[in-house]
Amino acid sequence: MAKESKRKEPEAEGSAGDAWLPSRTGLYVLGFVSLALTVWTVWQTSRALGLLEGLLWGIAFGGSIWIIFAGVFLLNRWLRRG
Repeated sequence: MAKESKRKEPEAEGSAGDAWLPSRTGLYVLGFVSLALTVWTVWQTSRALGLLEGLLWGIAFGGSIWIIFAGVFLLNRWLRRG
């Protein structure tokens, strides 16, 4: 009978479940992107709709990024529990 080889295969440096970005950095990027989207939306819509309505649209679009993030975070936590 042939002997089984006891060679170990090299382990990958990171697995598919590892984060590629630290949490704090991700929150900073998310905050910057949502703030930039809010300011840009207010600037674009306030010329046509007025400042108050433009501000409401800006808050809605900037806040929607955080709502989507929270939904994906909760879904990920629910799927990976255990």
